[in-house]
Amino acid sequence: MALETFVAGVQLAHPIMNAAGTCRTVEDVRELLQTPVAAVMVGSITMEPRTGNTGQTFWNGPNYSVNSLGLPNGGMPYYKDALPEMVRLVHGANTPIFASVVGFTPQEYRELAAFVLGCGVDRVELNLGCPNIWRGGVQKEIPCFNDMAVADILAAVEHAIDDMVKVIVKLSPFSDLHNLEQVAAMLKRFSIVRAVTSCNTKPNVCEYDENGKPLIGAYDAVGGHIISGGLSGQRLKPISLPQVKTLRCALPSYIKIIGVGGINSGQDVLDYIQAGAVVVQVGTALLQRGHGVFSQLLAEYIELAGPQKGFDWNAYRA
Repeated sequence: MALETFVAGVQLAHPIMNAAGTCRTVEDVRELLQTPVAAVMVGSITMEPRTGNTGQTFWNGPNYSVNSLGLPNGGMPYYKDALPEMVRLVHGANTPIFASVVGFTPQEYRELAAFVLGCGVDRVELNLGCPNIWRGGVQKEIPCFNDMAVADILAAVEHAIDDMVKVIVKLSPFSDLHNLEQVAAMLKRFSIVRAVTSCNTKPNVCEYDENGKPLIGAYDAVGGHIISGGLSGQRLKPISLPQVKTLRCALPSYIKIIGVGGINSGQDVLDYIQAGAVVVQVGTALLQRGHGVFSQLLAEYIELAGPQKGFDWNAYRA
């Protein structure tokens, strides 16, 4: 038995890939393809180009980071040409490619899903948990916390894509497990949902430096001041890991779980797999340690889980 796995009907050589937010351009894709990454996640992509928030939008510490980037990306105008080229490159390397999308209405999610699938990506990840969208100092609603908003988005997407196409839904961290179970019950109602990514950054985290200055001092598109951001990195793992386990119990087995949050070692990968995930996504560790992190994580994971599975490390060495 090898370390191959399946998520949303797509076969991956092993369970380690990048997270949304770490790959936005064709050059980013080329760099990822120099690593043993099991799949490439592009995005998140919005309808219109976004410059993102300005000011101090990212703080990186030794075991966590906080960001309020505001989804900077080229939007559909950029990806109209770039995404087909990304697909060509990734498929040419015999690797799957996914795209993460963020809409501001159910109709935008519908158009974005149809757009990226039309460009040839293997699966679309509906990012329902991005916390870093602000306007005039007011935060955009995070739709995953509202099960009816989730239903409206999935219904819109369902009407826009072929019945055979399956989607991934990305959620934020939930403090209220009853709320999480309500959303899980809603996800089960839609046959297009075949995987859940858990979880996005923890919303609205604020911390101050030794001078009493907020680590995040960002401004949105109309000048609204933002001092909070999304927490990621190792501190997110104790929050995300039990959510993965809860979702695995709440969802039918055909809906697979993608674990994300604090993947910094092979043991972290194994912990998520044991909690019920079939794939993990790497974000902060990639930003902190560079593209070599995938070889390091895979080697460590194989050391822990590979021998009894008959995994051939040499076949996936970067």
